[in-house]
Amino acid sequence: MPPPDAALHGQHGRRPPAIYAVGFSRWKRPALRAVFGDAKVIFVDDASRVPPGATCAAWGRKDIPGRMAAGVNVLRLEDGFLRSVGLGADLIPPV
Repeated sequence: MPPPDAALHGQHGRRPPAIYAVGFSRWKRPALRAVFGDAKVIFVDDASRVPPGATCAAWGRKDIPGRMAAGVNVLRLEDGFLRSVGLGADLIPPV
């Protein structure tokens, strides 16, 4: 079984240099940048702004707005990934 973050690694075992993020509220953005480390996180309003072959992070199982280009690798993130204590409605930061 591949390691948990295998979806983030390309052919050479490195994370993509940029990750496009769709559907993240403003208060979650700093935590998302921290999770992806050295990768540049680019927040976009819809999938049409994600170039073909890029990596796109999306929030939960919600429909991703816009038309997705061919070959985009989609990573779906959930509350448990970004926050380990408290409720999201209370804007409790991840631990």
